[in-house]
Amino acid sequence: MAKILVVDDDAEQLNLRRMILERRGHEVALAGSRAGALALLGDFRPRCVLMDLRLPTAGEGLALIREIKAASPEAEIYVLTGWPEDIEGRSERNMASEVFTKPVRMERLLGALARLGVLAAAFLLTSAASAAGPAKFKVSGAGSEVVASISITAPGADWGQKGREGVLARILIDGKPRGHAWVFGEAKGKAVNVFLGRLPVGEHTLTVEPVKSESANLPLETQAVQVTEIPPSDPRYQAVANAPVIIARADTLGRFSDVPMLAYSEESQGALRYTVIFSNEDGGTSTRDLMARWGRTTDIEFVYQVTPATGATLIQAKGHKEIPYSGAYEGKHPSLEVSTLNNMVAPGSAAGKLDFRLLPEPAALTGSRETFMDRHPWTYAVASKELAREGKIRKFGEVLDETISDPRNYLVAELNSAPESAGVQVIVKLKNGGVRYASARGMVESYVTRPGHIRLATELPPGTRIADIAELLLDCVVTPDTKERKGARDGSCGLNSPGRVMLLGPDYAPAQWRAFRAQGRWRNGTLALLELLP
Repeated sequence: MAKILVVDDDAEQLNLRRMILERRGHEVALAGSRAGALALLGDFRPRCVLMDLRLPTAGEGLALIREIKAASPEAEIYVLTGWPEDIEGRSERNMASEVFTKPVRMERLLGALARLGVLAAAFLLTSAASAAGPAKFKVSGAGSEVVASISITAPGADWGQKGREGVLARILIDGKPRGHAWVFGEAKGKAVNVFLGRLPVGEHTLTVEPVKSESANLPLETQAVQVTEIPPSDPRYQAVANAPVIIARADTLGRFSDVPMLAYSEESQGALRYTVIFSNEDGGTSTRDLMARWGRTTDIEFVYQVTPATGATLIQAKGHKEIPYSGAYEGKHPSLEVSTLNNMVAPGSAAGKLDFRLLPEPAALTGSRETFMDRHPWTYAVASKELAREGKIRKFGEVLDETISDPRNYLVAELNSAPESAGVQVIVKLKNGGVRYASARGMVESYVTRPGHIRLATELPPGTRIADIAELLLDCVVTPDTKERKGARDGSCGLNSPGRVMLLGPDYAPAQWRAFRAQGRWRNGTLALLELLP
């Protein structure tokens, strides 16, 4: 199973967790301090770190998170804390796979580690493959789900360069197609994770080949394949067994545009909910408004929900209507065809089409949906380069319809908003001038009225750093129907918890995270000063 480093300054808790984890077959190392954990990182090379945050102070735990990621970027970090405010809104939160608020049941921690096993792959079923030949593996259980983690690259791929965008890989099991996956140069070093569904008991082969009609003229190199069999008794089984097959929208073929990149699943009250992240949104909401109201141009869409105990289902159909699924299944996997420019879905058939079987990553999001992108920062690069290739980028400050400037020019703010008949925008004043820059850019419809964790973005001059900000303000405004002059005539705004801001770095990955806070509530028409924290 996995190599796990457990860090806690409570010796009793250390020994208890070691006993439980070793009984589950994990290899465990213990550390009672930040220094002890750092001493073990090099030799032990953990796949996962399970750590208390206060060691004994939160500052020690936050520093350890940063140090773990610097020394072992691939290590998954699971944080335990009785004071979630110590980490929420900070850059270290994005470095952690999950944060558990104490007290937490050990079964929940074991479930998180079991989900880690989907990507770590069972070693007994691991088989190396290369461009020279297929990977061989064996299935022992007739009712098991089979997943694969494929280390694959397309040397020279660059999503922003015409003729070099990337390679669409076809996955074949025993010589027959079993789904597709995009190979992005921006995701170099990241394995492609897919589900293969149920396979007959016995030996099989897995081969990867390029779909030449959909790929740039680049080589496709497969370094290794790891295959895992997940039996019905496994706690990961239901999330994998019900994952949807996504069929590409017809008008995206041959365009290297609006493609599915990642999927994740969430579990709540017995229901499994699946979401897909597409490289950009081609229709429905303009690029400009996506940045103003969501802080990104990717399309993050709920596609399917199922309650395994009852069989109740929902899909997000045209017009954002959630309706029961009425189509065909492969085992328990529904076949969903993307049917609108903003990536709504309808029942479809994968036969003869480009189908994607992205293995959904389990997610227990404590912030906005975009925090899942933060875990996979290459997704920002793909989205930004696609915009440039499609001519949707303008110069800073130009007035040019629905376009935006370079995404690296935007200050992205994450808020836990609590509006009452009101909307918010972020306003930035820089130290070198009196101009104020606003996320909504003077458009009432671009104020954000939805409650909860949200992101929005404010365009700033190229080269701006967070250190250049003189004032960070939140503007609260009532947003009635501007045509009929109906609706609320007064309102207020507030934040449920501290927020944070960031800019993309030169490589388009999130960088320069800074937390901020605001006190109390304020009426519409008010500019509230946000305090940037060290």
